[in-house]
Amino acid sequence: MSARILTVLAVGCLVTALVLMGRSKSPKFEAAPTQALRPAGKTIAGPRLPAPRAIDAGRKTAESFQQAGDSHALERLLKERLPNITIDKIGAWLELNRRSADSLLAGFIVTDDAGLLSEATERYPDDPQVAFVAIFASKSGEERRRWLDALKQSAPDNSLAHYLSAGEYFKAGQTDAGVQELIDAMQKTKYEDYTVSFIVNAEEAYRAAGCTSVESKAAAMFNQPLPQLAKLKRLGNEMSTLAQSYRASGDEASALALLRMQVELGRQLGDSTRAGTIIQELVGIAIERGALELVEPGNWYDAASTTVADRLVQLARQRDEIKRLNDPLDGMFNGERQELLDRMSEEDLSNYFDRVKTLGEKEALRWAALRLGRP
Repeated sequence: MSARILTVLAVGCLVTALVLMGRSKSPKFEAAPTQALRPAGKTIAGPRLPAPRAIDAGRKTAESFQQAGDSHALERLLKERLPNITIDKIGAWLELNRRSADSLLAGFIVTDDAGLLSEATERYPDDPQVAFVAIFASKSGEERRRWLDALKQSAPDNSLAHYLSAGEYFKAGQTDAGVQELIDAMQKTKYEDYTVSFIVNAEEAYRAAGCTSVESKAAAMFNQPLPQLAKLKRLGNEMSTLAQSYRASGDEASALALLRMQVELGRQLGDSTRAGTIIQELVGIAIERGALELVEPGNWYDAASTTVADRLVQLARQRDEIKRLNDPLDGMFNGERQELLDRMSEEDLSNYFDRVKTLGEKEALRWAALRLGRP
């Protein structure tokens, strides 16, 4: 097994370990009405507008978590260890794919060549994945707002654009506009961040540049910056803060409505039944937990007689399961790295990355633990 593969795998496991270490302490519960947080159906009444002035409370509940999952720091770390791909190495591949939106975005991801993204935005302004990447590459709030609106138009059933837009409004102090975006997000039918598509296309670009199959899969997976997660984690903190502001102004109904929305955001990210990355699931757990910790634990969580306290236990178990699955790879930092990775063949590693794309990173880790002989 090449040193390059070992290094990429080690960095990927380091990311998961850092996130797990970033667990924050739980604040005390506060009283709230005994209504179910998750009523039947997805329709959730929004809080009143105009919103009260936000109070500075609850912002530090997961600060260390956010720093551990900082996508920009992760990107810088990985770029020092992943194959150095230049645009000339994938030029023929781009032409073979007729410089499609997918290939231009993949080229931008693996080379960091801004010209490829610029070409993609000029040729495919109505493509939702192009809009998504352009949002995070924008250098001004005006440009970012334009691409947020483009994502809403090109993917009208996707809640992600509204969540990101809400975060931008909150950051700019436009609280009412942010709340309206959250209300709009609740009317959408799905959440999609295109991560799997980006991984698949980047993998093809790495292979075209001369990387082996396993190197391409490893690089494509661990070179995804996932910038939306830091934005959504911050949004969850802002929602908790605003809910407490409603509560302080005596409007408990609006506070509860906002916390319900925060729970739904966390559930969409932390849904363990969908294919996704471990860090995405952990961010979702943290966002949902941040809302539940502001609700009386004896309140009903849903119509199935689950209480808020019950749900917090479920989230703790979900997180503990992730840690347990990651334990077989923790030895990579304690002298067992060579032994553990040497026990996985190239075929095993290839299967692992394929499982990440189709079943999610947690299921892939569960499979890897069994292959390593660790229960």
